Amino acid sequence: MNNSELCKKIKAEMEKQNINQSDIAKVLNVSRVDISLTLKNLENGKSITTSKLFSLLGAMGKTFVIIDK
Repeated sequence: MNNSELCKKIKAEMEKQNINQSDIAKVLNVSRVDISLTLKNLENGKSITTSKLFSLLGAMGKTFVIIDK
């Protein structure tokens, strides 16, 4: 999965949970702009830190799992 696909999955989960960038920002105690830039970077194929990814997923009650193929 590339970063753009990851962004689509995160946005789909946000929609499923009916949460927006502001909701996530409040949980993480950051600005909505920070969340927006993080998602935009992913959408454009750029990388983000694992810390940001785990924080973003944690704010949605999700985890990251590596599965062997």
